[in-house]
Amino acid sequence: MTRRSATPPDERILRAVALACAGVLLVGLALPLFRGEVYLDSDLRRFYLPVRFFYQRALRTGGEFLWFPYEFAGFYLHGEGEAGLYHPLNLLSYRWLPLTLAFDLEVLRSYAFAWLGAFVLLRRFELPASAALLGANLFAFSGFQLLHFMHPNMVGVIAHLPWLLLALDWIARGERSLGTALAAPAYALLTASQLLLGHPQAVWMSLCVELLFALLLLRHGAKRGAIWRAAAAKTLGVLAAAIQLLPTWDALQQSTRASASAEFTQSFGIHPLDLIQLVQPYLFTERVIGQNTTELGIYAGTIGLLALVWLALGRLAPGLSSRLGRGALLLALLGTWLALGAHGGLYTALTALPLIGLFRAPARYILFLHVACALATALWFAHRLGRVDERADRSERALAVALVVLSAGLALFVLVRWPLAAQGAGPAALGVALYTAAALLVWIAATRRTGALALLLAFACLDVGFYGVSYVHQRIPAPATISALLERLEAPPADWEYRKINGHPEATMLGVRYLWGYVALWPARKLPILPVDAHGRPLDERGMAARRAAWRIGAVESKASPQPLPRVRLLTDARISSNPAQDVLAIDLETTALVDRAVELDAGRRGEARIVTESAGQLSIETRAEGRQLLVVSESFHPGWRAWVDRTPAEPLRAYGDYIGCVVPSGLHTVRLHFEPASFRWGARISALALAVILIWAALAFARARELVAERDARP
Repeated sequence: MTRRSATPPDERILRAVALACAGVLLVGLALPLFRGEVYLDSDLRRFYLPVRFFYQRALRTGGEFLWFPYEFAGFYLHGEGEAGLYHPLNLLSYRWLPLTLAFDLEVLRSYAFAWLGAFVLLRRFELPASAALLGANLFAFSGFQLLHFMHPNMVGVIAHLPWLLLALDWIARGERSLGTALAAPAYALLTASQLLLGHPQAVWMSLCVELLFALLLLRHGAKRGAIWRAAAAKTLGVLAAAIQLLPTWDALQQSTRASASAEFTQSFGIHPLDLIQLVQPYLFTERVIGQNTTELGIYAGTIGLLALVWLALGRLAPGLSSRLGRGALLLALLGTWLALGAHGGLYTALTALPLIGLFRAPARYILFLHVACALATALWFAHRLGRVDERADRSERALAVALVVLSAGLALFVLVRWPLAAQGAGPAALGVALYTAAALLVWIAATRRTGALALLLAFACLDVGFYGVSYVHQRIPAPATISALLERLEAPPADWEYRKINGHPEATMLGVRYLWGYVALWPARKLPILPVDAHGRPLDERGMAARRAAWRIGAVESKASPQPLPRVRLLTDARISSNPAQDVLAIDLETTALVDRAVELDAGRRGEARIVTESAGQLSIETRAEGRQLLVVSESFHPGWRAWVDRTPAEPLRAYGDYIGCVVPSGLHTVRLHFEPASFRWGARISALALAVILIWAALAFARARELVAERDARP
């Protein structure tokens, strides 16, 4: 039995509603921009803002920014990778825009890019504009993207995903058009752009989705030649990003992440009870079981879950939409399984893979579920626009009611069994209310009236968007101007040349230096800095004594280290040590250094050393000595440091395992240290060559495509 509507839904109204929802959510995110403020939550304050302040100053003064001298006694910032220093958008925006505007745009631009890409991709799949806009809203403003707003490089990498899938689809279909000609070079450039943003785990997750999509294309008619062309483009994209990849590999080898424990790599996995969030988003304290909502929040919307279950029931007719629906289901199941971490088992197997096994936070694979929900909702809404099957209407209503019952039942279960884990009856009732509202809207939307469908569309967008935007705006500290942030901090004295152990990373914008810091790839240390060892166990008495010695060597000035050693000094005694943390207790720090190889020094009175000029990755030091002595600089050692005594090259060595040493002859000399890592030099060369190949490929493909189009148009 069927029924038909006298008037089809008005697409113009539905499009307007979807666009209005996107505008509301984007404006809600952009409120700090309108007030001249910046977000200061978590990593934005601890890492991104201080680094961007340093980065912009270097860009505008012509300085260097590979080396960050303000944390860890200096570290390879570009190699650390999270900063995305050589992405073209970052280079342009931080060079020419005010810091506040550039920083806000970096946080916000990815949402617009993701939204546009998802819309174009869904239209490519021949979905109505309103359905494509709905899917774009749910992807760009998904819980994953919004809860990770303090990780702008991660959000930016994922924003490339729909564009990458679009390029893959153009390549696979093999149409003779300008779009197809440029698809492969575009795929390469998008891959490079992702990698230059610097979040390898997000790039890996994006690649997983791309591979699944490529398999789907292969199974349904794509030629193997097209896939090989895509693989060649992907390889070129990776090579074009060598300027980032080689330094990141270099920094990884010098970091603690290279030997990360299983406990670390499996941290932030979703507990099976956290799946209750899917039908009760606000029930738990902090919304999740645990304290880290950013990593453990998984809510994907009421309509998204309904659409996924609807797809599982096989309601789509055979064709492209049905194939996409099956792909969405597979992606959702895979993502949820991986997000469970050690509880699911699959992620544990994944950690055995080289490099991939070094990633942490399996909960991030919930991205796959959110992508699947966005696609499923778009497919379901498109089907709803043309639905005439009364029996299908009844099945949707029954499904919606079942989800209401499930939401209420699970809320009651948690409130009775684990009352301390829940926020209370109010948030539980809110979850039930959301699914009840969704059920009512599904019920009335069966009429296919424009107003009912518009309400359903708006509810789907705002339900997901409010979940994320409300989290963004409840974070502490609240957005503030950069000047107000700096006014809260104490600037060091103008002549202060020492370091602190740790503190507010944003104080580096005032010139404060730290011996510790906040980064993803923590530099490995030979000397103990924290009160725990590499395995998190408290240091014993000898370990604490070595720690105090390490502070003195690292030029730390504090109550616990009242006599820091100068940042540059000359010594006449050096002993070889393979275990500086142990041997540092057996020497006089005032007179003796620990080194990694034998050096010839002259006995006698220690000479004098002073810093003449200093900038990021560069030091000029004047030394005056009566004999051959060892210059020790309390700047972190890295194989990328090069040294010259006057104009003669010298070989830096490790002092105390962590710092720079250099032998200087007698007399008055100028020692110049410059950070010039080979990983950056070779990476830049490979990137330049690969980029040239991509551009030549694009030019040749474009010219060939124009010839084919001209030939086709000339035919009678």
